[in-house]
Amino acid sequence: MIANAVVDIWTAQGIGPILKYEDDLAVFRTPTSDGRHSEGSYWYAYDQPDALNIITPLKVPWHPDKGTKASASHLVFIGLLWDLNNRRVSLPENKRLKFLSRVNSFIAQFTNGRCSLRDVEKLHGSLCYLSFVYPDGRSRLPSLSNFSTKFRGNGYILLHPPHSLITDLKWWSARLSKTGIFRHFSPRGSPLDMGIFVDASTSWGIGIVID
Repeated sequence: MIANAVVDIWTAQGIGPILKYEDDLAVFRTPTSDGRHSEGSYWYAYDQPDALNIITPLKVPWHPDKGTKASASHLVFIGLLWDLNNRRVSLPENKRLKFLSRVNSFIAQFTNGRCSLRDVEKLHGSLCYLSFVYPDGRSRLPSLSNFSTKFRGNGYILLHPPHSLITDLKWWSARLSKTGIFRHFSPRGSPLDMGIFVDASTSWGIGIVID
């Protein structure tokens, strides 16, 4: 409720656009013709101190590493590093090492051992999150989700992961071992009708017609 109040007050005072996810806030600004703050050839209506002064009476205890960076071209939001100038997103280095360790730990513990449903779900959730930055890893997720169904919701039994799952995790390990990986984001443009039609049949499979 406190975060929502902050957003409401800022919006009423012309601060925005604002992204909010639970307690994670990202405040943006755009150039204006009647701004008070100049940076290079651009003028802006407010900067970080201005935004914070507006909500000073609320005495919001900002996290020292987060806060609100209205003038930053690089910011961490929902755990991802956003490079606004170059329009790309990546994992912060500490997150990359964290998830690399999680993948390698699973491989080391359960290649020849048994794991629990919680072990699988924790790793699966992490990799689903990472697939936003590593879209080529999406095809490496079904082995985890398929394996999780073998537990039938029982959190107390232990099962051996299949070879396909370990193979996919080794791919993730190799991918996360590389630095400098990022994903570009840009407008997708207008929708295009590619003339693609799909239908499914329980007797023989899936049919696809293109153009």
